[in-house]
Amino acid sequence: MTLLIVEIKVSGSPKGALGYSNLVSAMAEQWREYLTLVLCHIVIEAYWLQHHYSGCIYFKIDHVFGVVKLLFLLAVVVIPNPIRVWCFHLGTGFEPVVLLKLVARLAQTACT
Repeated sequence: MTLLIVEIKVSGSPKGALGYSNLVSAMAEQWREYLTLVLCHIVIEAYWLQHHYSGCIYFKIDHVFGVVKLLFLLAVVVIPNPIRVWCFHLGTGFEPVVLLKLVARLAQTACT
């Protein structure tokens, strides 16, 4: 989860401080990256809490349960991708398609 922040690139030009005129506007243009970070954090935290709680309610955990939990964690790992794709296509003609992908991905994770 800590690697999500790596996806937010440094604001401005790769040419350095002289490559852009307004750092504030360069940072404001990255609102989609920040939205992605916040949404991924909220979704992964919700799943993490559920994962933690599910381990507390069972008295006996066997190998099969452990494998199912590993599949669940694998499903959680790939959540940032559809959220990121959706955030980058907000307001475009592709938004309904990527929203369907996002909902399907979250449903698949919830089913595990």
